[in-house]
Amino acid sequence: MRTHLFYVGAVVALVIIVLAACQESTGPGVRRTIVFESQGDVYLMDSVGGHVVNLTNRVGEDHSPAWSPDGRRIVFTSIRQDSGAVFGGHIFVMNPDGSAVQQLTFAPGYDYTPVWSWDGTKIAFMSTRDDPNGEIYVMNADGSEVTRLTTDSAIDSDPAWSPDGHVAFRSSRGATDHIYVMNADGSALAPLTDGSWPDIQAAWSPDGSKIAFVSYRDSVSYQIYVMNADGSAPTRLTHTSSHEFDPSWSSDGGRIVFSSARDGYQQIYVMNADGSAQTPLTTGTAAKRMPRWRP
Repeated sequence: MRTHLFYVGAVVALVIIVLAACQESTGPGVRRTIVFESQGDVYLMDSVGGHVVNLTNRVGEDHSPAWSPDGRRIVFTSIRQDSGAVFGGHIFVMNPDGSAVQQLTFAPGYDYTPVWSWDGTKIAFMSTRDDPNGEIYVMNADGSEVTRLTTDSAIDSDPAWSPDGHVAFRSSRGATDHIYVMNADGSALAPLTDGSWPDIQAAWSPDGSKIAFVSYRDSVSYQIYVMNADGSAPTRLTHTSSHEFDPSWSSDGGRIVFSSARDGYQQIYVMNADGSAQTPLTTGTAAKRMPRWRP
């Protein structure tokens, strides 16, 4: 009898483990892991492209979503009349089910591409509030204590936090757009890329050793590359004639989600971190961009 009960218990435990492993893509306990923007709304889906849900579903434009490091909140930019941002965009946060929407910024201008620091205490973003070309700012996660980090007359945008607290960003302060890095207070600014081609959209790997980015260095189209955190050893991951954008790492560093128009419409794809096994996650004619993986 004890042997029989032990066997049944072992089988039940095994079934529970299997169900937990499948929970992301099946059943009522689905764990949606990739947030993205499409046609002015923010959406959520699982890592195989299923269980898509519209989180914002409203008049206006909601875009540039990004996860908090604990996966419990999503920050995004919204242009909505009830926020007073008719001619600009403000930064909001919400729960992963679209509830508890809270506005964080209120200044005139356009606040864009917000991203949380890895410890969850800060949010960096680009804003035109003091410079129409855009500068990088940082604020507390509740929207308080907004501080300007860059002061160049060039366009500074697309901030990305490293796990150790540095901020990479895109800047046109040279002859063309390149990726720069600075301390969290704006000091020790230095270029990570150079050349006659544009390099944009930096994304740090979870261990901080690599940066995925987008480059036009092969003079055919924007493609996704990866380089060491110091800017060395750039390696091309995508090889298409279409434009490839928006890289974002999975929490284990093993995969990269991105957007591509290789099949005629901007859709979301996933690949291994070495560029292999490139697979579409979405289909259709509606453009889908800026996928971000849940931590």
